[in-house]
Amino acid sequence: KAIKDNNKIDTSNDESDGMYFCILCNQEISQKTYTRHIDKCFIRFESQVSYGSNVKSNIEGLFCDNYDRTNNLYCKRLKIGPDEACGCPLEKDLFEVSDELCTVPKRLCSKHFKWDRKHRAQIDLERLHELMRYEELVEKENRLRTAINERGSVAGLLLHKTTAH
Repeated sequence: KAIKDNNKIDTSNDESDGMYFCILCNQEISQKTYTRHIDKCFIRFESQVSYGSNVKSNIEGLFCDNYDRTNNLYCKRLKIGPDEACGCPLEKDLFEVSDELCTVPKRLCSKHFKWDRKHRAQIDLERLHELMRYEELVEKENRLRTAINERGSVAGLLLHKTTAH
């Protein structure tokens, strides 16, 4: 009679297709369609965000500038054409970026896939770090102002200090 080994790991139920959860909508997505789903999900969530201003832009052709009567705002999304060039800065060396840009249409360029989103995310991250640094400096300024106001100055002591004789 053979003894069954219960210590063996059953690999027959392992997820061979690789199911993952979408970080945006929390849907379970297969590994094969994950990147395409993330792109579509990101576009869907981004379209729900409103970029608007009370003033129409002076720069012609940069922003959409459609007027939204419900919010009384001009749309400030970047105006993007369908056959837009990739525009990714080309690198001469590993650490040197040239002034030349990729001129292949964006939908055909596979070398610089979604480079603009990555670059925007990097810029947003830098802005976030600068904003946090600014907030730290404002807090430090407020602490210093409070310390100065609590400290007794010589003129204040001479003019406002009364002594009982």
